[in-house]
Amino acid sequence: MRAEIELLRDARPDADGPTPEVAEQARAALMAEIAGARRTSRWPRRRLLRIAAPAVAAAAAATVLALALTDGGAEPAWAAALVRVAEAAPRLLVDDGDWEITRADQFSVDYGEMTFAKSGRELDLKWTSNTEFADYVEKRASELADLGTAPAAAGEARLLRYPGTDEYVAVWAHGNYVVEARGRATDVESFKALLASLHEVDVDTWLSAMPASVVHPAQQTGAVDEMLAGIPLPPGFDAASIPTSDAVRDRYQLGAQVAGTVACAWIDRWVTARRDGDEAAVREAVDAMATSTSWPILREMNAEGDYPEVLWGLAAAMETGGSVPAGRPMTVEETYAESLGCPSS
Repeated sequence: MRAEIELLRDARPDADGPTPEVAEQARAALMAEIAGARRTSRWPRRRLLRIAAPAVAAAAAATVLALALTDGGAEPAWAAALVRVAEAAPRLLVDDGDWEITRADQFSVDYGEMTFAKSGRELDLKWTSNTEFADYVEKRASELADLGTAPAAAGEARLLRYPGTDEYVAVWAHGNYVVEARGRATDVESFKALLASLHEVDVDTWLSAMPASVVHPAQQTGAVDEMLAGIPLPPGFDAASIPTSDAVRDRYQLGAQVAGTVACAWIDRWVTARRDGDEAAVREAVDAMATSTSWPILREMNAEGDYPEVLWGLAAAMETGGSVPAGRPMTVEETYAESLGCPSS
């Protein structure tokens, strides 16, 4: 959770607040990292460059429809909109059957990211459109050590490394996209070999390789109802207020959206009750949020990422009237909306 605290500190380093530029940069990083980041993700928390949609911006994703099966169910048939995404996006897999996709978040025509894993090793891959390759590379190279170039799928990649670490980054142009791969390796040659093993596959092979954690659009309503089980809901709460998407989503991301929407509603209610002096409503919200440590979806998510701990920290501060550490003490009111990705009021 330290990275999230650092981001909160950057967002408000002193009582007067940051400059608008720093505030906007910190807010974007905070939203992307707290709401979407996993412990297993290798994308840099402080250096993450998101040119397209952030992890929580479901509304920006292109239209994608769910998997359907043919009459016999033997061969998969993919909905037309999903095929359009797959036809446009870089359909890259590792040329080694032991490498599997373990994560696929918000992939769409414009943006997507996934993680490949094998025997404890991971390779993160993301793609983005609507950006200039030279500018993207220049920004990444300004942060990292330049190792020259190396062959990559359908192109030549700029090879970079985080100074003093075994984490390597490759950036290359692939059609209308900029693709970035990141992973740890024993040495640069080992990373080059892994990079060279990436190859483009056909639509069916790529879509069939998606992990079980992917939630297709047609499954989202049922998944939301299941995730709400065991969560006390504020009076008048409408499950339809939970943003869903017509993009393929990862279960962790959807879980953050579900738990976060409920938590935002409870904390909104708590803030209003404190302002109005409604002690009963204050107590109701505090008691409801105190149960968050037992919300099934958060307990499931906690094995993968820090979002539950951020939410639990806010709940604890509500109970004690304490602050959230962020360089200097900050109140729940100051931090919860951005920390949880609450919708603008």
